[in-house]
Amino acid sequence: MRRRSAVLVEPGRFEIKEDEISPGPGELLVAIKAAGLCPWDLHDYQGRWEEHPRWLEGEISGPGAGLYTYEEWGKYPKRLGHEPMGRVIEVGRDTRDFAPGERVTGFFGEAFADVAIAPAGRVLRVPPGILPQHALGEPLSNSVIAVRAASVETGDYVLLIGCGWLGLTILSGLAGTPAAEIIAVDLKMDALRLAGECGATITLNARQVDVIEEVMRITKGRGVDLAIEACGVPAVFDTCAACLRREGRGRLILAGGHTSPATYDLAPLCIYGAVIRAAWPRYSRDRMDDLRRALLMLARGRFPMERLITHRFRLEEIGQAFETMLHRPDGYIKGVVVP
Repeated sequence: MRRRSAVLVEPGRFEIKEDEISPGPGELLVAIKAAGLCPWDLHDYQGRWEEHPRWLEGEISGPGAGLYTYEEWGKYPKRLGHEPMGRVIEVGRDTRDFAPGERVTGFFGEAFADVAIAPAGRVLRVPPGILPQHALGEPLSNSVIAVRAASVETGDYVLLIGCGWLGLTILSGLAGTPAAEIIAVDLKMDALRLAGECGATITLNARQVDVIEEVMRITKGRGVDLAIEACGVPAVFDTCAACLRREGRGRLILAGGHTSPATYDLAPLCIYGAVIRAAWPRYSRDRMDDLRRALLMLARGRFPMERLITHRFRLEEIGQAFETMLHRPDGYIKGVVVP
């Protein structure tokens, strides 16, 4: 079938190209209805891939499917888009679990296109009644991984710093847990208002208060039982560490994208006997099961997607979409490309 896709031909420049694709054994041909914009792809867009350390003996784990060698990851042209939702239009040989017409989401790439190839074993059906731009299984499953890593217990004081897409979906997953307080921190008032709607019981603007002092006041000097870092910023990591409980075994969940070398203050973590969990995709013991859980939560209305998906772009507007994601204007939470 003829595919029309956005190809990143060099840093900062997409071109719309056409080619032929067809599903192989165990694969699906999917008509893409929506594909989420992920900040991870900004490394490719800006040509910043060399900032990453040489992970895994020369291999770099992509957020979608598969592994890339360090050398391959830095080459152009490339097709991006690893947060897809679409409708099956053709099944490959020996593919029996899906049929044309079914809506799917999951773990496959090259989704900034009108059609894409998906391994049948890496997708699940989208529950009925959910809008295509809301059924972004891959990023929602990542939020579920962080929620499960948090393991909130009765009476816990919880701190979450960073109320973008990731932080807000984690808050939505934590809403209703038996925490004493869920404290959300950000720099933007509109993000904090949305954090309150997503489940935060206390919101703090880091421009207006000393976060560490305020957290200690709220917890009567005890510190929080659980701190979730959802920014990928070293200073935020240090703030989370300083806010942990002093009695020991406070949990620090790293959900943000710490992908470049940086300096961190580990003293509070050592002194307080903290437990650190890096809640990235590989923390999951079963990503397909986390995808199942994410879709169940989505079907039950746990994620306020109508508030979280703030920007929509046509395929021809892919450059504008990436610039918007890069500069994050007021009100931006997450954008989607709708071919």
